[in-house]
Amino acid sequence: MFIFNLIFGVYCACDPKILKNYDLRGITAEGWYYNGTEDIFGYMANFRKEIPQTAACYEEGCTFFRTVASTCECYGLLSDENCDELPNNEGVYVEHQRKEFATPHTARWNIRCGKKADIVVTGMDTMTIQIDWRGPQGCAKGGGLGWGWLFIIILFSSLALFFAIGIPINACGRKKSGIEVVPFVYFWVGIPRMVMEGVKCLFSPCRKKQRGFDPLE
Repeated sequence: MFIFNLIFGVYCACDPKILKNYDLRGITAEGWYYNGTEDIFGYMANFRKEIPQTAACYEEGCTFFRTVASTCECYGLLSDENCDELPNNEGVYVEHQRKEFATPHTARWNIRCGKKADIVVTGMDTMTIQIDWRGPQGCAKGGGLGWGWLFIIILFSSLALFFAIGIPINACGRKKSGIEVVPFVYFWVGIPRMVMEGVKCLFSPCRKKQRGFDPLE
C-alpha cells in the first residue's frame, strides 16, 4: 500500500487498525510542544494533537507550524490525517495535511523502530515537513497467541494437572501398580483404536448391510 500511495499519489484516511499495531504513547507532548530550528526556519510541532493556545502560533486543529520572523504557517490539521506502515517494517508514518493552498502542505511524522527516543526534523520546504521519531514506539507489537494456541496450551496444561493428581491417588490411595496407576488407563490405550475406527468410517461404510429374513418378501 505504501508503494502504491507513493507512486500514484493516492492517500486514504488513517486506518485505526494500522496504528493499533504500535504503542504510540509518549510521542505526544502533553502540556507543551516540540520546537526548534531547521535552516532559517523555526518550527512548533505536536504528534496528533494541536499546538496549545498558549504558544506564539495557534490555529484550531493545527499540529505543526513553520515560523520565520513573526510569521506562522500551519502545515497540518488534525481533521486531515493519513497513515500507513513504512517499507521494510521500519515503522509507521502519520501525516496531517492542509489542502486549501494551491499545493497542499503536509506535516509528516516517520515513527521508526529504535531503542532510544529521538526526534529530528529531516526536511522542511514550502510544501512538506518531515519529522523523524526513532524509538520503541516505532516497533510493531508482537502478534501474541491466537485462540488456537491458547486452546492447545489450556488442553495440555489440564491433562498434565489431571495426571499429576490422578497417578499419586491411584498409586498411594488405591494401591495400584504398573500401568494401572494411570487414571483411566484403558481409555487412553484404546484411543488409537478409536481413531482408526473413525478413519475407516470416513472412507468406507461403518456397517455393512447384512442379508437376512425379510417378512415382506
